[in-house]
Amino acid sequence: MPLFELNNQPIMSRPPGEHLELDRMIAAAVINPEFSALLLSDPELALEQGFQGEKFLLTQGDQDFLLSTRASSLSDLANLASGLKP
Repeated sequence: MPLFELNNQPIMSRPPGEHLELDRMIAAAVINPEFSALLLSDPELALEQGFQGEKFLLTQGDQDFLLSTRASSLSDLANLASGLKP
């Protein structure tokens, strides 16, 4: 897997196309503060409701990750989702 840097620290990148729906969900949270708050406070409801009529079809593994992860911020969630430790 290729390496890239974030904050001058090398990290592993995910293969292209992996976890697309989870990435879409996090992107929706980035552009909408209300959805971001919902995703952090009640990820199950965020997944159920979707965003602006869009549903997220997460793999079972991504859904398990999302429902078991308790991130304190969207940045923490994104870091965990990409394999980074907060």
